[in-house]
Amino acid sequence: MSEAELKNAIRAPLAGLMMALAVAGCTTTGLGSGSSPLAGPVDDYARTVQEGVVGGALIGAAVGGIGVALTGGDARRVLTGAAIGAGVGAGVGAAVGVSTAEAKQRQIRAENELDGRIARARDANARLGRIIAQARQLAASRRAEARRLQVALQRSDADAAARRAALEREVREDRAAIRRAIAQAEAEKRSLENRIALFTTSNANAAARLRPQLRRVEAHIASLRAVADSYDAILRSL
Repeated sequence: MSEAELKNAIRAPLAGLMMALAVAGCTTTGLGSGSSPLAGPVDDYARTVQEGVVGGALIGAAVGGIGVALTGGDARRVLTGAAIGAGVGAGVGAAVGVSTAEAKQRQIRAENELDGRIARARDANARLGRIIAQARQLAASRRAEARRLQVALQRSDADAAARRAALEREVREDRAAIRRAIAQAEAEKRSLENRIALFTTSNANAAARLRPQLRRVEAHIASLRAVADSYDAILRSL
């Protein structure tokens, strides 16, 4: 297969896949609902995660073909390698050309994309860490209010029942925001796992650079689940 034939073979599916990713990005925004103070930060985190998932897809396809091209593989083998990489990395992109110079250029681009993916993962983890801190502070405030309500209810204060209903609604909205954050963090975790699986066979150094971010998001998920449990305990106390 010639280089021209290779380009023609990948152009149409590549365009379709790019469109699919663009549509997916559009349909996953606007996750926030309710009036919880956590809703806005969680939505910001979700957008950051989505950018990382889509951006990481470009890395998957590029790296799939680089290893073959650097070893002098022919056009068909480069296409095969890129297709495998694209499948793991959300199906976007393919390496074109087989010369050593072109392969090196692709490698530089892949490294730049990797740097960008790591930066986005760090940003997402930083945002998630702030959400956890805010959620813990908010939970402490809700817990204190619940204790005050228990006293008010025992005294049969006139507005205690209405205050309890309002607090219960607020706590449920907080918990819903935390659950959205967990769902987005799980998506980020899967994206990083896919990148690492790809790089483990083609670029061990790149995989090693991504693993700290994976470990960090895993720790954040555990923390978010613990915070969600604390909100469940507040609801049970009401």
